[in-house]
Amino acid sequence: MSKKLNTLIEQAAILRADVAERERDLRESKAALADIEAKALALMMKEGSEAVRTAAGMYSIRRDTVPKVEDWDKLYDYIKKGEAFEMLQRRISVTAWRERADLGETVPGVTAEVINKLHWTGAK
Repeated sequence: MSKKLNTLIEQAAILRADVAERERDLRESKAALADIEAKALALMMKEGSEAVRTAAGMYSIRRDTVPKVEDWDKLYDYIKKGEAFEMLQRRISVTAWRERADLGETVPGVTAEVINKLHWTGAK
């Protein structure tokens, strides 16, 4: 291994440790924030408040309507019959595709692509 490559790997190890520590701190902060926001929303709903403003800022309740599939078979029938394929996202499950590929099945319209990534294993 070249000295330059060794130096790069050592630098990457130091930065990975820093990133891991920061991500841990960020996860903890996000969890605490989510807990506080859930409590605030529940209290706002209980009190009938649509918005709360303080010197620090404002929270307001925003409502959004999103789909919730309760019967996938009925949805798939609807999509097939009406050719409403735009209702689906354009991606397939890697896990489901990989299972079929491992069994030797070819999925029409899909090819395998190899993506090269670096994989890190820290020193013990």
